[in-house]
Amino acid sequence: MIRRICAVATYSLRQWGVDIRIRVLFLLMFVYLWSELSPINSLSEMTGVNVNPLIFVFYSDGIVKKIILLAGVIFLFADVPFFDESQLYVMIRCKRTNWVLGKVLYIIMASGLYFVYLEVVSVFVLIRNAYISFGDWGKVVNTLARTNAGASIQLQFGISDKIITNYTPQTALVTSFMLNWGIGIFIGLLMFIISMKFNRTAGMLVASMLVFFDLLVLNNLPYKWFYVSPVTLSRLGTLDPKGITTFPTLTYAAFFFIGAAFIMTIVLVFQIKNTVVEKRIV
Repeated sequence: MIRRICAVATYSLRQWGVDIRIRVLFLLMFVYLWSELSPINSLSEMTGVNVNPLIFVFYSDGIVKKIILLAGVIFLFADVPFFDESQLYVMIRCKRTNWVLGKVLYIIMASGLYFVYLEVVSVFVLIRNAYISFGDWGKVVNTLARTNAGASIQLQFGISDKIITNYTPQTALVTSFMLNWGIGIFIGLLMFIISMKFNRTAGMLVASMLVFFDLLVLNNLPYKWFYVSPVTLSRLGTLDPKGITTFPTLTYAAFFFIGAAFIMTIVLVFQIKNTVVEKRIV
């Protein structure tokens, strides 16, 4: 069973090599991050001080920037529910339950690879002026967080002083990645469920509404809504690492994403058993 599940997942990943949609997505994100992070190189060169390149921690915490990054996740999984003639053949060979669990594993792997890629690109952009430190944010990052230097170089996102204060670069890097990975999996599984029940357009629409719901939560709703907004829970700066405020903790966010993934996987297993796949082939 496990072997078949893994085979389905790896087969889906291998399809990236011939899928123009995936190539376009990764190219666009490369160009986008290059343009967004390049001003930091300018500041580093003007001051003669190298920069800690783990900037993606702050970038992915921005409200608008998060929407753009998650739009990439929606585009990544735009082919859900993965129904086509080749997948029908795979499904017949490995049975429906194994097939859907394989696709769940694919969503988990694909989400992780997407955010690993973004992390690597962000480091690559800054590498010529970089110094790697997992214990110290460095002068450039601290300056951007505590002065208006970002505005002078037309930096389009903020550097959170809260993150600098509460996390070392190493801890922030790992925690931020896990949160981003969690919301990527959440969106992918949600799109899978909705598109299997209705169609791809419905899946993308619901996922888009979920992403924009974060804006409503942050700007108009009481803090209690932080506990039920997946995108808000994936932003490192909104969580309380010490558990001393009314905001969600890191532990709560972890259990939220793990529990949601488990529940949605169960839903998908029951869904696939009651879906007439042959009528959904595109």
